Amino acid sequence: MNTTANNSMELRFSNIPALIRGEFPNGDDLECIYIEDGKIEYYINNNMKEGIQVDVMPGLSSLVEEQFRKVFSLPVEQRQQYIKENPSFVYEDSPAASQAPSSQKPASSSKPKFGM
Repeated sequence: MNTTANNSMELRFSNIPALIRGEFPNGDDLECIYIEDGKIEYYINNNMKEGIQVDVMPGLSSLVEEQFRKVFSLPVEQRQQYIKENPSFVYEDSPAASQAPSSQKPASSSKPKFGM
C-alpha cells in the first residue's frame, strides 16, 4: 500500500474520544488511537493486528497529539460535548514534509512515515 503527500486531510473524532479517523487522498484510511499520555498508535486501513502499526509525518502526529490533549485535559463528563462541538480538524501538508511513497511494515522493523 502506498500513501503519498499532497494538499490536506480532514480528520474526525470517532464517537469515542480515544479514536480519530482520517482518509488519505489515495483512499487509504488512517486510525489514530490514544493509548495513554504521550502514546498514540497509528494504523492504516483498519489493519490493527498486533505488531502492525505505522509512524506518521511529524506535523500530522503533532496535530493529532494536540487534539487528543485538548480532549483528555477535560473532565470525563465534558469530553463528548467537546467532540460534538469540534468533530473534525484539517491537516495541511507542507511541501517540506512530502516524502516518497511508503509501505506498511511490522512495528518491530523500521516503521514507514505516512503523511498524505
